[in-house]
Amino acid sequence: MVVEHSISDQVFDWIQIAGLGCLICFFIARWAMLHNRGVQVVVVDETRTTTHVLSDLLLMACMLLWGATVFAYAWPLQTLAGSSSLNVVLLDMILIKELGALAVTAGLLIYVLALRAFGQSWRVGIDRHKPGPLVAQGVFSWTRNPIYVSLELFIFGTFLMEGMMIHLVLALLIVGMTHSLILREEQFLRETYGETYREYCRRVRRYLNWRVVNQRSGDILGLD
Repeated sequence: MVVEHSISDQVFDWIQIAGLGCLICFFIARWAMLHNRGVQVVVVDETRTTTHVLSDLLLMACMLLWGATVFAYAWPLQTLAGSSSLNVVLLDMILIKELGALAVTAGLLIYVLALRAFGQSWRVGIDRHKPGPLVAQGVFSWTRNPIYVSLELFIFGTFLMEGMMIHLVLALLIVGMTHSLILREEQFLRETYGETYREYCRRVRRYLNWRVVNQRSGDILGLD
């Protein structure tokens, strides 16, 4: 299928491509820096059950498919093979596209702040051998899971900009599977950090502390 995009649509296409490129570049740069310091970023949890392994593989597949669809729809060729039912456009309003661009920008910003706050504790996977210190400062005082929040904002932002059924389906699948992964990681964190983590959970919500976000926004804007 070939999709003709207007000039305004092309702006949103390039926002998606640039944002995805930034996500990948920041990931690689941070991984390389920690790798040079002897930190193993990508780790495999040996205690995973078969269900966990299959869930992780499915999540990875959905993330890769989502990235592929972003390029397939946003790249100048704009071709995508697949079911016509998944190519249906559900949303096509400039205001909604602008909200999507805002969500993508916010997701990218939170992602960068999270990588910075993580320091040497950043891991892809559950590290039961060298987990690093518990991180509770910076963006982690707004949300316990800034990396996941940033990715979900980014993914839903691409749906709002493209409006395709396939983006909505992938977004819902990814959010459901990342929530399951978050619950698994929380169990590990409770076992590892004990009361320190439980106290942190009492102060900071799993996704967003709106009161803290509003307060920080007011500080940035110079409001009381």
